Amino acid sequence: MPFSRHLKRSLEKSITLRSVYWSVVLNRVDRRAAEAPLLPRTDARQTIVFARLDSIGDFVLWTATFPALNSIYSRDRFRRILIANRIWASLANLTKFFDDVIEVDRRTFAMSPIYRGEIGRAVAELGADVFINPTLSRDFLWADSLARVSGADETIASTGVFNRMTPWQGRVANRWYTRLLDAPAEPTHELIANHRFVEQLTPAGSTFELEPPRLPLQRAPGERIVLFLGAQEAFRRWPVEHFAAVATDLASGGYEVIVAGGPGEEHLGKDFGRVYEGEFCDLTGKTRLTEFAELLAGASLLITNDTGAGHIAAAVNCPAVIINSGAQSDRFFPYPRELSAKGLKQIAVTFEMPCFGCDWNCVYKELGPDRVRPCIKQISPASVKQAARTLLQR
Repeated sequence: MPFSRHLKRSLEKSITLRSVYWSVVLNRVDRRAAEAPLLPRTDARQTIVFARLDSIGDFVLWTATFPALNSIYSRDRFRRILIANRIWASLANLTKFFDDVIEVDRRTFAMSPIYRGEIGRAVAELGADVFINPTLSRDFLWADSLARVSGADETIASTGVFNRMTPWQGRVANRWYTRLLDAPAEPTHELIANHRFVEQLTPAGSTFELEPPRLPLQRAPGERIVLFLGAQEAFRRWPVEHFAAVATDLASGGYEVIVAGGPGEEHLGKDFGRVYEGEFCDLTGKTRLTEFAELLAGASLLITNDTGAGHIAAAVNCPAVIINSGAQSDRFFPYPRELSAKGLKQIAVTFEMPCFGCDWNCVYKELGPDRVRPCIKQISPASVKQAARTLLQR
């Protein structure tokens, strides 16, 4: 393996090594970026910059706060800019909530001093009046560092939970904010945590109604069922043969079967074809993110691993069965029950184990990095079929 590739992989895995790399290289890059001259201001509104460089599902969940954020930072008073992870930036543009979306390649931003300097200068040149990092699990090298270079008069974040940084990094990063809002002390669904964060942004502590995530796509369901076979890591994927067993049962009801997955997961569609005897449409790795959202807006049901696909389904009001590991029990799935009154149709299927809530620090170390974890593998096709039938009958 070339040395540069080995270094990148090591930096991705080791928080300690990232800390050293920041101290030796990236700290200097950030300081220089913060000195960039401001662009001439042609807009009378204040500039507010939001920064999120986390995952697809995290962004989609955050859209639930947009009505409340709009009442606090209305477009007539604020020019709203988002620093967005390139993976899901197209969804941010779809919402039309922001005046501008600046796309950032998350990996390159952490690894390449040249690219990092370019992004840092672009943020500094905005001359932000307010900078908000709404990320619940903060990352030192990403949104926290952008708060530092922004030069904003007011910089806001939460104290965070499951922060991906060392205690020393946490102390350093906290100094880059003028306000640190309280994060939940107990395990809390991310929708509720985001909701509480926004309520703390108001001077009088105003309250807002809890909302589901929303993407502005017209719901037009057809007689099709989407199976999302992928997940961030192989050990988080429900076995393909289980998906096939469920598809066989549901296809007998006249539904078209569509399988999907992200870039690099095309092999999952081929694996599905080897064990599924019926006709199906293989879209694994073939849809852009906005196209996938449109696909779900026109589907009767989604069956998915614990991944961003389930949140997109909620945002376009597509009924969904979530194969839920329990590793991050109640933080992402299932959604709060009170959202059922707002039209949410979602069932999270689990196989309960004593190690629930491990945050993927799995006790079954002997399984290695790729073998499916027991909490996922032992979820039966029968339980998923039952959940699917329940949603299809509603």
